[in-house]
Amino acid sequence: MYDENGKKTRFRFFTFPKDEMLRRIWENRVARKSGKDGFRITKATVVCNVHFRTDDILRVPGGSRLDLRKGAVPLKWNERPKEKEKKRTAPRQRETSLNVNKSPPKSSNQDHSVKKFSTTSEIVQVGNANVDSLLILASKALCKLNNELAEKVKLLTSNEDKSPIFSVNNLADDEKCKHYTGFPNYAVFIAVFDLLKPGMNGENVKLVSAPNAHTGRGRRRPLSGKEQFLLTLMRLRRGFSTEHLEWLFRIDKSTVSRIFVSWVNFIYLRLSAIPIWPTREQVDQTMPQTFKDSFPKTRVIIDCTEFYCEAPASLELKGNMYSDYKGRETYKTLVGITPAGSVSFVSQLYYGSLSD
Repeated sequence: MYDENGKKTRFRFFTFPKDEMLRRIWENRVARKSGKDGFRITKATVVCNVHFRTDDILRVPGGSRLDLRKGAVPLKWNERPKEKEKKRTAPRQRETSLNVNKSPPKSSNQDHSVKKFSTTSEIVQVGNANVDSLLILASKALCKLNNELAEKVKLLTSNEDKSPIFSVNNLADDEKCKHYTGFPNYAVFIAVFDLLKPGMNGENVKLVSAPNAHTGRGRRRPLSGKEQFLLTLMRLRRGFSTEHLEWLFRIDKSTVSRIFVSWVNFIYLRLSAIPIWPTREQVDQTMPQTFKDSFPKTRVIIDCTEFYCEAPASLELKGNMYSDYKGRETYKTLVGITPAGSVSFVSQLYYGSLSD
């Protein structure tokens, strides 16, 4: 707490006098009034010394107790003298921009002599202004360059080539076509594709529904019909995993599985309707001369073959599919060929544990 001179002082309290005039003065000049908010003035009511002038407070001789001058009245807070506020000096005006395109003014006598500074402070002041201006220009240039680079990165990201890494164009080489599809060249690949008639975008192939998929119209397929056919042949021929095909064709892993299962069913339905069992006359016409000399009545050559498959989770099914000849889980089928070597019969698949 501070007195009227602005010095810090201790709290001192004085008992309020009983005089009626002083009571009214107290009610008019002090914020709290008797009867307001349950406040009542009693003998024990005290007033802080900061509500009185310094000359109205008397010190009793021989002690530290204080007393009031007769007739002293309390003051309001706004009547106390205020401290003198120190005015802040105005900041020095500095040059914040540098006009680099502005040419120096030409004097009438074309005097281009270098400006001379009288004091060292002038040199420092001009140097600081130039450094600040250069820093501002450099900051603006860096911000502009940063914005341009961000726009370029955004443009490159939005225009990122999402086309498949491996496509039908890779089958132009006969060796690659035979390696990935089993067909001798690209012409045979196109002939089989036209025979199946799946459509340019595979619209004739009904894809297996995705789990929790809505019944409405689906989105456009990410791959064309030829690319979907190529994906199916590569998985059948080379046994690529769904993760590898996902990376090659830039599609989701679940989409790879759906395309493969749907195309296998579609190919089976199309090719199973083609009669591949030749007549007696067709076998005789295509029979090699060695068969005509040794086995002229041969109609078909049969043999069993097995295909590797993944081990099932069921132990009973795993035991039925286990082949002692291959040493793992297989599917077995009976295949027949003509004397000329073309496939003329393929049976259903059976468990690998069944005998030939």
